[in-house]
Amino acid sequence: GRLIDGISSWWCKSLGHGHPAIVEAIKQQLKSFEQVIAANTTHPLLAEFGEKIADITHKQHVFFASDGSSAVE
Repeated sequence: GRLIDGISSWWCKSLGHGHPAIVEAIKQQLKSFEQVIAANTTHPLLAEFGEKIADITHKQHVFFASDGSSAVE
């Protein structure tokens, strides 16, 4: 059946509801590194992502936050 998600912006539901491509991407990432907390540690993909974001936005610095409230602060 069809699913109409009226609140997909909450938490992880923005990633879909078990879409096979998302599930496979998560499985592949878990084989590499399960979680990166960007406080005094990093990961090559996180650094690469930050460089791409800086390139796109033409900004010198990129700040990764855990949620919108933290980003605003």
